[in-house]
This record gives sequence, C-alpha cells and structure tokens, in this order.
Amino acid sequence: MIRTYGVKITGARTESDIEKITNNLSTLLKTSKNNSRKIIQEKSIIKKNTTIEKANKIKTAIEKTGVMCKVFSSYKKDDLSKYINETLREKLGEDIKQADNLKKKQKKNCINYCAIPDEADILSIISNTMSNSLKRSIVICTSGIYWSKSFGVESSKHYVSWSDVYKAKSKIVGKTTKISISKDINIPLIGCSKTRKNLLPTLIEISETLHKEKIDEKIKPQTKPGLTKRDKLERKDKFIAALYFLPIAAIAIITNTPADTGPFSQEQVCRAGIATVVRKDPFIINTEKISGNIFYTFYRRPSDGSLWRNRCKLSGSKIIWGTRTGRWRTLKEDSPVFFSVHNQTLTVEERYYDGSSTIKHYSYQDLR
Repeated sequence: MIRTYGVKITGARTESDIEKITNNLSTLLKTSKNNSRKIIQEKSIIKKNTTIEKANKIKTAIEKTGVMCKVFSSYKKDDLSKYINETLREKLGEDIKQADNLKKKQKKNCINYCAIPDEADILSIISNTMSNSLKRSIVICTSGIYWSKSFGVESSKHYVSWSDVYKAKSKIVGKTTKISISKDINIPLIGCSKTRKNLLPTLIEISETLHKEKIDEKIKPQTKPGLTKRDKLERKDKFIAALYFLPIAAIAIITNTPADTGPFSQEQVCRAGIATVVRKDPFIINTEKISGNIFYTFYRRPSDGSLWRNRCKLSGSKIIWGTRTGRWRTLKEDSPVFFSVHNQTLTVEERYYDGSSTIKHYSYQDLR
C-alpha cells in the first residue's frame, strides 16, 4: 500500500442539537465534551495513516453521532520510491542497480545518455551492456521509464510515463530484444539477459498499482523541450569521429580502394573482420567465392554445427560486411569496423556507440 487514509471532520449535521451531537462524539472517541466540541469547531483530523477499510468504518461510526466527516488519502514521495524499488528488487533480483549505490560517473552517464531531466528522481537502473558504464541502460524513475538509444532498436522517443504504460498494457508486446509500447516506441533489451522475461510484467504490475491508488494521475510527465543532453553528446561524438576519420574518409571517397593491407590479402582481411564481429576463431572462417571486390564467407558454429554465411568488402581502411542475404552494415546505428597493418600485424577494431570497442590482433599465421 502506497497511499494512506484518514478521516477529517467537516462539521455538524445540524447546529440545533449541537449538545447532543457533542455528547455522542465524546462517547465514541472516549474524550471530554470540551475536546469533542473543539474537534467539531476546528474540523480536525481524527485519524490518519490507516487503511481505506478502517477509515470507512470510522467514518460510518462518526456520522451516526450526527457529525459530518470525510475520508481523505495521501502518499509520501519516499513511500512511492520505496514501493517501486522493492517491487523491482523482488521481481528482478540482482539484475538492477539502486541509484543510491551508483558511482558519480555512472549516474552522470545515466543522466546524459538517457536525457533525464534534472528534476527526475532516479530509483533503479538496468544496464543494457556487460560493462558498468551505464551509457546504455534503462532507468526507472518515479515519473516513468527512460532509456538510451540502442543499435537496431528504433524509437521515436525515449521516455514513457507510468500512466502511458497502464493505458497501453493490453497492447504492449515483449520480445527478446525490445518491449514495444507502441509501433514507434520501443524499449531495447539488448544486453539484459535475466530481465527479459520478468521486466515487462513487472513494469505493468507497477503501473497497475499506481493507477489503482490514483497516483499516476498526480505524477506529471517529465520532459525537457529542445535539444537533450543525449543529442548534444551524439553531436559531439560524431564531430570527434569525423575529425578522427577525416583523412581515412577522404582517401576512401577519392579512391574508393582499400588501404594498404601489407603482407595480408584482401581476402584475409575480410576473414579477420568477419571473425571479429561474430566472435569466432578466424581458422573456421572460409571463403566460398569471390565476385569482384566482394568476398563470400561461411563457417560452421562449433556449439551446434549450424551453417552461417556472410559477405565482406573493403573500402579505405573500413571493413564493410553483411549477412549473405541481408543488408550491408552501413547505417548510422551499425558499429563500423576498421583495420590497420603495423609491424606484420593486422588489427581489426569494431567501434560501438557508447565509445567502447572490440580490438583483435592477427598474425599472418592466424589467417593462412
């Protein structure tokens, strides 16, 4: 229970028999007549912090004395925060991080990358990556749910209120990679392993409780007009990336030919690139055919023997890849893959949106 209830005197039913009413109230409350008269005159609160059932019972008893009263309800912000945190902890266990236990840098990343307004109360965080940076995360607040952008999961906005969750609960679709609040509003679940099954029913349960106790109506949606902090960071990241890769991009645009591969062939670079993005040993990556500058590869996954086919081509120092029948991974939400050769070593780097990357080093022997 988040809300507590109480009973407040609103006056006497009739002033003509005030003495009798005062006597009746005095007997019920087991107090003096003077005190009962004062309670009626000042319209005092005679009970609070109780349940709705007890409050209604007290109200009925008081009204039989001839005194008019009403039941009122209230809730404390701390009680709301406690309920949401305890529910998340019970349903999701150790998969959530409490805001009070965050490091300063982690909390700053949540605020920046999820575009959380300054007035929002951060309660719990669900990390969307294996790292502890919390740059990609789902943030639970008293006002609703915020989340950061994620590769492959498009969403028109990155905030939804508890009231919106309740209204859309019958239409919400839970998938392995996202929760679809509506057709164009999606909460990404990439990286959330244990929470995928329990997160959606937990969020709906919280929204139902807040609606039942009429708390969601009192919570104003927290939005910030104009450019969000996340957008500013994205612009900054893109600007820095543009400066960093400007010489490489210029070469690629002018020549549209691969950068120097040193002792490695283009086919070997492609095999190394595929091995890096699929997290497999390059030894199992085989070239099936070559068509122009496109290399078609395949491998069998050791865990189950399933066959996987990909394709690859080089442009400047960039490795462009895709599945055999799918699109090339060249959209802005895709992680770019780059290669370089130094001291007879091939280095392949896959760069992610949050600034982290996967770097692999290959010798000529690894790719023979």
